[in-house]
Amino acid sequence: MKLLLIHADFVEWEPKKKAIASAEEVDKKKVRAEEVLVAFSAVEKADEADPAKIAEKATAEIRKVLDEVKATNVVLYPYAHLSSSLSSPAVALEILKAVEGDLKLKKVKVQRAPFGWYKAFDVKCKGHPLSELSKTITLDGKEAKREGKAVVVEEKFDPKQLLREISKTKLDRDKLKDNDHRILGQKM
Repeated sequence: MKLLLIHADFVEWEPKKKAIASAEEVDKKKVRAEEVLVAFSAVEKADEADPAKIAEKATAEIRKVLDEVKATNVVLYPYAHLSSSLSSPAVALEILKAVEGDLKLKKVKVQRAPFGWYKAFDVKCKGHPLSELSKTITLDGKEAKREGKAVVVEEKFDPKQLLREISKTKLDRDKLKDNDHRILGQKM
């Protein structure tokens, strides 16, 4: 799950048009929240391995930042543009509703912008060092091991080995100008 957390004076949004067939049914009116931590969120394909754990981790991260910035409200704002590997809409909505429920159980005042809609929005970011944060919520190897589910493995690379391999590549210079960046880079 990707999160973009914005501590804002206010956020306003207005649903304009359904983006997906399974969009939530909503009242198409403008909504405003003040003194708010806006959690723009994108649920990813890998999150489908354990939606409950992802919701739990996302809730903990949002609460941590909420305490740090001393905001009084949270807005969960579905924002698919944060990822190119989105989960199914059903799982995404399940996770967002779980985060909303978990925050409410912890006595946090929370609103959720409608899922599956194109929305017009305005946000006024406060501009202090913690007012703009991005977070990635993932499952570690132990949590991802569930029967019938794929395990997400983070690949590790040796930077020195990659540089050695890159330096071995041959460049076909026949159709390149003398000042091409690839030629100049190799000369340097």
